[in-house]
Amino acid sequence: MSLRRFLVPYLFIPLLSLSLVGCGSTKVSSPAPSVHSSSTHRTSHSKEHHHAHVIHVKGRVSAVSSTQLVVKTARGTIWTFLINSHTKYRAKKAQINLSQIKVGSTVQVRAVHKKTETFARIVHLL
Repeated sequence: MSLRRFLVPYLFIPLLSLSLVGCGSTKVSSPAPSVHSSSTHRTSHSKEHHHAHVIHVKGRVSAVSSTQLVVKTARGTIWTFLINSHTKYRAKKAQINLSQIKVGSTVQVRAVHKKTETFARIVHLL
């Protein structure tokens, strides 16, 4: 019996098992972060979580003031939008003033929701 034929099974099988399992020098991953039920726990995160959400709403004006606009949709949902210096008002393609938007008017609002507030960016009088 040749030496090669005798040693191949004894060398090949352990080498194969090491390549499949690993040689023990693998890096241990850190455990998954635990979920905290406390609302005071803050984690660090990137800016992508702070992007504003754009909202489009069409409905009738229920109330209007210099600081907010309340719109009721056809389904009965009531939206309250904050108005600031960035809010623009339009009728067709022309720019209008807030004073031209009356209770009962049909409007389409493009708004931005940031954190807990919803700001009207464009109020389009239909």
